[in-house]
Amino acid sequence: MITWIKKYPVTTFLVASNVVLFAAMVIATGPQTLLGPPVSVLIHWGANFGPMALTNEPWRLLSNAFVHCHLLHLLLNMYALFVVGPDLEQRIGKVQYSLLYIITALGGSLLSVEFHPVQVSAGASGAIFGLVGCYLAYIPPQFAKQGKKTLKRRIMVLFLFLAINFAFAQIVGNVDNAAHMGGLITGLLFGWVASKTTLKDRPLLAYMNSLGLLLLCLSSYLFMSAQYNNDPRLLAHREFFDGMTLLQDKKYGEALTRFDKTIEIEQRRQAESGETKDTGDLVTYYLARAEVLRNLKRYQEAFNSADQAWKLAPENLGALANKAILLHHLGRYQEEISLNQMLCEKAPDQSMTYNNLAWSQLATGSVSEALKNVNVALSKNHDNYAALDTRGVAYLLLNKPDQARKDLDEAIADDPKCGGCHFHLAALFNQQRDNRRCKSELDTALRLDYEPEQWETIVFKDVYQEYQRMRH
Repeated sequence: MITWIKKYPVTTFLVASNVVLFAAMVIATGPQTLLGPPVSVLIHWGANFGPMALTNEPWRLLSNAFVHCHLLHLLLNMYALFVVGPDLEQRIGKVQYSLLYIITALGGSLLSVEFHPVQVSAGASGAIFGLVGCYLAYIPPQFAKQGKKTLKRRIMVLFLFLAINFAFAQIVGNVDNAAHMGGLITGLLFGWVASKTTLKDRPLLAYMNSLGLLLLCLSSYLFMSAQYNNDPRLLAHREFFDGMTLLQDKKYGEALTRFDKTIEIEQRRQAESGETKDTGDLVTYYLARAEVLRNLKRYQEAFNSADQAWKLAPENLGALANKAILLHHLGRYQEEISLNQMLCEKAPDQSMTYNNLAWSQLATGSVSEALKNVNVALSKNHDNYAALDTRGVAYLLLNKPDQARKDLDEAIADDPKCGGCHFHLAALFNQQRDNRRCKSELDTALRLDYEPEQWETIVFKDVYQEYQRMRH
């Protein structure tokens, strides 16, 4: 192992860098990152994103070649690097090999941004396609007699690599083929020139080759940066990402300002370009604005924003679901029930849709109907702790304490931070005149900052009054 590391130090460094960065990302963000972190996490750790890379963060064009979207992505890329890298490092030298990785990473990133300026991209695959391209094209003069045999073997390696990446694309989707092509073309060019100007015989020409390709990448970047400078779509996406970051940090006022500006930019862009049919981005922006306003408890404004998103895209179930949730906050339960019934018809496999319908029916006193729908929700996903809580409340209102206790205990076991579950369990203990355990559960609900809904304050009046007394 030590001998291998000494023989191929650059490949070792590249593999170690990619693995260490991914491990750091998992440690910092949690085990869910192994299967795929949110886009905001990828951007935070250096992913390629046109609105940032083409403005004041050009380093993303290189840093994204060390960031990976999930564990399988990392393993496939590191395997390819392990297969192709050592031979190339030995043939063209450590310095040229290092430059090759950098140049092909840049080439892949630039073509990715050109074709997908607002798409988030990450991974070493662009650079690795570049290594494969160089491996295919690099046949120095001393191997000219064996050229056909060498070329045949390398073409087989290329097709094997392409087959692996095709299979990967079928499994996970969202593969950035533009980055792959950019890396491959850059690598082919690097390898072809390098085969004519070997480091051993003509070192100056070899370095000029690398310098020339770096200058080509730089000029391409400057051209693209000028091309997209003040592009309203990129500006809107940049404002939107900043808004999402502020939303995650719970800086709702600042996030709202960003989203308002995002919507203004996108509306102006559509008006000037006449692209009124392309409403996807605007729908996303309105829904993000609705989420901020909901957190600010400005429910009517939030509903108006979600309604605007739905009018732009009536087929968007997310917009419809947001409208239903906000109608609940506004106390317009019958309208909410109608929307939830519509959602159940359009998305019959969604457990939460049936749970939301059941919860709104509890608010109107239709407990038996609520029980039927929450049972449907749990038949689709028994681990839905929110549905267990809903059914526990239904059983509580139907005076079935044993069944209510079972569901509420299971809901709390699934999510100990469910403040509503503790509040409802307190209502059960109050019904059983168990004051000690009632206060204990209320204390937990208070620590979890649970805010009972208006209908709950009426149905569980005594418990809510005690809750208010403990709060003050």
